[in-house]
Amino acid sequence: SPLFIHDTKILRKALVSLRTTALLQRPPPAYNILVLLSRSKVTTTTKNNNRIVMKAAKVQIGNEIVAAHTQDIKLTGVEDRIFDTLLSASSLSHTTLRVAGGWVRDKMLGKDSKDIDIALDNMFGKQFAELVNKELEKQGATVHSIGVIQSNPEQSKHLETATMRLYDQWIDLVNLRSEEYSADSRIPSIQIGTPEQDAYRRDLTINALFYNINTNTIEDFTGRGISDLKQGVIRTPLPPLTTFLDDPLRILRAIRFTSRYMYKIEQELYTAASSDVAREALRTKISRERVGVELSGMLKGPRPDLALSLLHDLGLYDCVFAFPPSSANMRMETSRSDHSFEPGLEYESVKTVVNMVRVLSYVPSLVSDPSNRIVLFLAGALWPYREALLFHNKKPQRPRPLIHYIVGESLKLPTKTADDCIKIVTATESILSFVDQGWQSKRDPTLWDRRRIGLMIRAAGPLWEYALALALSIDIRLHDPQYDLYRDQLVTAASSSSSSSSSSSSSSVDHPATSPSHSEEDVDSSLASSSSSSSSNSAPIS
Repeated sequence: SPLFIHDTKILRKALVSLRTTALLQRPPPAYNILVLLSRSKVTTTTKNNNRIVMKAAKVQIGNEIVAAHTQDIKLTGVEDRIFDTLLSASSLSHTTLRVAGGWVRDKMLGKDSKDIDIALDNMFGKQFAELVNKELEKQGATVHSIGVIQSNPEQSKHLETATMRLYDQWIDLVNLRSEEYSADSRIPSIQIGTPEQDAYRRDLTINALFYNINTNTIEDFTGRGISDLKQGVIRTPLPPLTTFLDDPLRILRAIRFTSRYMYKIEQELYTAASSDVAREALRTKISRERVGVELSGMLKGPRPDLALSLLHDLGLYDCVFAFPPSSANMRMETSRSDHSFEPGLEYESVKTVVNMVRVLSYVPSLVSDPSNRIVLFLAGALWPYREALLFHNKKPQRPRPLIHYIVGESLKLPTKTADDCIKIVTATESILSFVDQGWQSKRDPTLWDRRRIGLMIRAAGPLWEYALALALSIDIRLHDPQYDLYRDQLVTAASSSSSSSSSSSSSSVDHPATSPSHSEEDVDSSLASSSSSSSSNSAPIS
């Protein structure tokens, strides 16, 4: 009401009680006046060498700066020192410095982050890195060499990035970008752009936020980043297919962040990610190394089962776990008499990992060192392919397990990782065979002799705990039908969308066990329900 304009105290009190999402809608002109009256300056305090941007900090949404109730952004002493040095280095070049992407997202979620990416508005990263070294020389501080990661448009790596070490912290320096496409090329011409142009070219709205170091301002040029972060929605700034064709790896990044935060996927994004053109772009445009890095991030996260479920639902399994191409001069055989695979192995792969997550949530002490989660869940995901062998035409007498090929060649992970997956799978087969013999011959005490068990563990080596976890996951599903995961519990109903909140203008897909209200700490409790016919309030895959 215009009457509130005459009483700014009441106005301020009313606005403080509003959620940030209310400010993200397009307000009527009268509301713009209220917002202008409610602007407050950034409050900065120094305590224990930490600079804190208080909850009254300014937030820029689009081209307008508004006051918003946001999560505190706390700078560590090292971050404070880094930013002060960068500001000093930018004094002569008049460069506006912005921290982009993941650091801002994590800080707004109240988490620490060492992923400091600096976006520059008027020069390239290497040029500014040289200015930083000159500033360090003035201060008498240690000067480090500058690394440059070259652009590679053919692999959708469009920007040259400078990297340097500053006060024992790695930072990346890159210019804001804009793109122009010619009629006869899919590779864009990259130029220095505006913050808004750069924000709309990022992968997700929650990663398109900026922290302006010069003004201590959180900037949301897409107008949706803060809203999606608070509501738990995975959305692209531009139409999803445009974003994915710009860099198809963003499909895997969307899946990784969905499983990491258990957010909801926007309907349009889900449709675009499962399209034939997006799958083909992911298969042909992205290097296998980048695919392996993204998959590793999924498997190290809190819900690898959810990530693999999404890969399966979107039809991307063969893009990630790729078989040898027909031009590789290889033939594939299995130990089956007809040399064929059973149908549905991708689904079996997902079910195996789902049950591994369940087992480990019930008995977390089963694996004493859970740090190497990549190997553990890779072995589970590739378990259904254990019988496949690859025969190279030039060396037919030396077959290679398909699992080893997928890990080493399709994902470009270290050879040791591929070897460890084979060891876990081999040891798992031994454990399952041992247990099966024991159940069939319960009256023979020699089968359960401690010496035999010890020799089996010794043969498995340090990875015997991983093999035991995988064997238990497989054995439970084989012998307890009620424990099995049914198809309708796993597949996302792409045609159904979640009920939109009053502050959200587009629908999103609810994937099983994804909800913005679930934190990473809730995972164990959400997995602890073993009833497959649980109520609608329970996690569907529990």
